[in-house]
Amino acid sequence: MSNNFTNLVLCFAFYSMFGWICETIYCSVGAGRLVPRGFLKGPICPIYGFGAIAVLSFVEPYLSRPVALFFMAFIVTSVLEYFTSWLQDTLFGYRWFDYSTYRFNLKGRICLRNSTLYGLMALFVSYVLHPRAVRWFGSISATTKDIAALLFLIIVTVDVIYSVNRARKIPERKRNLKKLS
Repeated sequence: MSNNFTNLVLCFAFYSMFGWICETIYCSVGAGRLVPRGFLKGPICPIYGFGAIAVLSFVEPYLSRPVALFFMAFIVTSVLEYFTSWLQDTLFGYRWFDYSTYRFNLKGRICLRNSTLYGLMALFVSYVLHPRAVRWFGSISATTKDIAALLFLIIVTVDVIYSVNRARKIPERKRNLKKLS
């Protein structure tokens, strides 16, 4: 694999897992029990991987201006989350998250509170986490990175196929449950 592609896959994997951990902790503390999060079965939330890559790509010109970086990340992550919600709803007829009960929401797909939290997380990622991740990835041999990236892609592909098939059955299950009640 090319070095750039491998690094992109590893960043995606790292931030997808980091996002899953953060969201699982956040939701579990609120619920008082373990609440694994995400669309996929495994411990990753791809929206965080895509979000981190998008944010890191779009905000680079704003690294010297934290307030501008925050607002740019706020916008980028809000658009990504809105699109993801719409896509899941369109493809599967089901929403994995609904912010309708939150103040200042847009069709329940995004809300001010979460967009603000994503903007703050982008500051942490941009100034603290990503520089360390880049140094860590730089310390790993190219062969090891290639193998790790390939394994990740295989595992995620299998998980996506499994999870999409499972998700396609949700509307049918909901209809069957309504018939029983």
